[in-house]
Amino acid sequence: ARARRLRRRDRFLRARLDEDPAVEAAMTGELTIDEDFSRLSEEDLQNGELFFGAPAALIVLLLVFGTVVAGVIPLVLALLAIVVALGLTAVVGQAFELSVFVTNMIFGMGLALGIDYSLFILSRFREERSQGRDKLDAIETAGATASRAVLFSGAAFVLAMTGLELVPNTIMRSLATGAILVGIVSVVAALTLLLGASAAAADPDFGPGNSSKGPNDGGAKCHPPGQTEFEPGCK
Repeated sequence: ARARRLRRRDRFLRARLDEDPAVEAAMTGELTIDEDFSRLSEEDLQNGELFFGAPAALIVLLLVFGTVVAGVIPLVLALLAIVVALGLTAVVGQAFELSVFVTNMIFGMGLALGIDYSLFILSRFREERSQGRDKLDAIETAGATASRAVLFSGAAFVLAMTGLELVPNTIMRSLATGAILVGIVSVVAALTLLLGASAAAADPDFGPGNSSKGPNDGGAKCHPPGQTEFEPGCK
C-alpha cells in the first residue's frame, strides 16, 4: 500500500513539475530510496531466479536423471523450502527489521541448497536401486549415508551464516537470516519429504537402471555349488 501511494505521488509531482520545461523534476529521500530498492529487488528476482534460474535448473535435472519424476522432485522440494522460509521470514520480520533483499537470498539459496541436497540423496538412492536392492533397503542406506552428509553440510552452512548476524548492518543481517531459515528448511525437507517421495515414486518413471530385480533375475541359470564357472548374471 505504501509503495502504491509513493508511486502515485511520484507521478503526480513529476507531472506538475514537468509542465515547466525549465524545471527538471527528481525525488529523493529515505522512502524514495526504499521504493527504488524494492523495485530493483523485484526485477532481479523475476529476471534471475524465476525466469532463468528455475527453468535452467529443471533442464539440467532432466538431463542428469533422464526422467521427469526424478528431475522434478528436487525442484519441487526447493520451491517448498522457499515457500516455508518466506513464511518464517514474515514471522521474524514482525519482531526485527529486515531488508527487502532477504527475498532474493531466500530464492537464490533455496534453489541451490534444495537441489544440491536432493541430488546427494537421490543419487545414492538410485545407485542402491541399480545394484538390485529393495526400495526400502535403498532408502535406509541412503538415509544412513547421504542424509548424514546433508545434515552435516547444512549445519556447517547455518553456522557460517550465523557469523553475518554479528555485522551491524541491516542488509547483511537480513541476508544471513534468510539464508539460515531456508538452509534449515532445505535440510529438514531433504531428510524427510525427499525419502518419502522416493518411496512413493514408481520405479519405471523414477529413472533408468533402478529395476528392483535381483542379480539372478532375467533367466540366467547358475551352476551347482562346487563349480568354478558361472554364467553371466550369477554370483
